[in-house]
Amino acid sequence: MITMFPVENKKEIDRYIKEILKKFNDESKLKQIVVQLGYQGGSQDCKVSIVKHNSKYFYLGIEKKRYSSYWIPTGIVPKDKYESITKKKTRLNITVEINIAGRSAGLIARDNNGRIFLLHSGRIGGGRKRINKKLFVNNFRGRWININGKDYALVAEISSKRFVKQLCHFIEEVDRIKNLFNTSDSNDVGNKAKEWGYNKEFIGPKVSKLGSKVRVSECDHGLIVDNLKNVLVDKGFKVANKKSMDLFIYKGDKIEAIFEVKTDCDTSSIYSAVGQLLINSLEFDSRPKLFMVLPNHSNINRLKNILQKIGIELVSYNKQLEFINLKSALNNL
Repeated sequence: MITMFPVENKKEIDRYIKEILKKFNDESKLKQIVVQLGYQGGSQDCKVSIVKHNSKYFYLGIEKKRYSSYWIPTGIVPKDKYESITKKKTRLNITVEINIAGRSAGLIARDNNGRIFLLHSGRIGGGRKRINKKLFVNNFRGRWININGKDYALVAEISSKRFVKQLCHFIEEVDRIKNLFNTSDSNDVGNKAKEWGYNKEFIGPKVSKLGSKVRVSECDHGLIVDNLKNVLVDKGFKVANKKSMDLFIYKGDKIEAIFEVKTDCDTSSIYSAVGQLLINSLEFDSRPKLFMVLPNHSNINRLKNILQKIGIELVSYNKQLEFINLKSALNNL
């Protein structure tokens, strides 16, 4: 179980903000470009850095206001605007602000293992009706952590090598949520193939204790699901996901296989995966093939034999998030 505490020391906050900016700049294609950021009631010039992730462009701006108070606007840069952003001052929309100060939405926290995280209260806006914290809370697919009686959404692990990817996925998740009331959520509307689709899993961090096993945290969950989706599509399968299923394969109106991805090999994770797979399979007249996806470890073969007795195939992955035995597991599909 994760226990987190807010970082309140001003010097520490300043240090972690600098680390956030450095990590983003290290991967940026464009650094400290002046843009005009629009928000409800006005706009403001801000220096932002821009990274490319999964064919999209994301920006991050950080401005220190006073003491250890920071304005941190983030968002997505449309491709057409990215192409001209160095030639003229460009106006961009803010997707989500992760401001650090007093009662702001952002928070930096430390867990009981000493890792540093960026969190968000879920309070979003944008000048459109119904875009608010309630919309975020009801639709956020990441993980929540309670700190001093208040719930926060996990954004990213500042100390992680994949921090920038995690942050970009969070921005993309907020963008998805803010657009929900304009379009129906195709992953939750029903069991017809025309309504099925794939949305990227949110990547939010969780500290895991794997001992000698592959060390993977919940921050990589979305990356693993994305990798699995790409491999299956390359093999010619039609795949989709919805809130109750990490990933599934379908043919026509029929679901052929369900995948449940876990980032830990502890007993609770395994029991949880078994329960989710079995319960999800009960809603169909013809039971789909069931697959549990876990990080590789020394007892993986023993666990594989046990799971096969209850009709679940085990797929494992290594430290590079590459699948080890996926090809053989898919032989019967």
